[in-house]
Amino acid sequence: MAMNHYVMLKLSGRSFSIVSLVSWIAFVTVNLIFLAVPPLSETQGFPKSFSLMEAAQKGNKKEVEKLLAQGTNVDFQDEYGDSALLSASRRGFVEIVKILLDAGAQVNLTDSDGGTPLIESSKMGHADVVKLLLSRGADVSAKDKDNETAISYATQNDLKEITEILIKHGAQ
Repeated sequence: MAMNHYVMLKLSGRSFSIVSLVSWIAFVTVNLIFLAVPPLSETQGFPKSFSLMEAAQKGNKKEVEKLLAQGTNVDFQDEYGDSALLSASRRGFVEIVKILLDAGAQVNLTDSDGGTPLIESSKMGHADVVKLLLSRGADVSAKDKDNETAISYATQNDLKEITEILIKHGAQ
């Protein structure tokens, strides 16, 4: 003879095991908690701003344009001071850099290490981005926390084209 280890309850004419009832109550409670907490986008605006940075890092033009059209903060910086413009400049996405600048991104915004879009693009050898940033007023003499400039990185990395561009714009 098999023993039933479940205690049964009768509610509204239906039988329930204690285990299934407790599981259902836990499920409902968890769902109610999630429904009661507003998404971050409604409280702080971070998801769209982080999404803009991610789209810029990946060179996703359509997503960048969509997020900017929705009013996402073009100059949002994460805890390291990184921004969409810094990320796109570092990766050489000239089209994304142009879109961000056209949307009002600060060309000389610095990260927590003092890096600027010009320093980052010069360091990585992205000549087209360097030219664009300079045409939009990037500070050719800006220094990071290590007291390095765009031209010092270009020289150290033997990036002759970048070095020549920077010299033409007054770098020393």
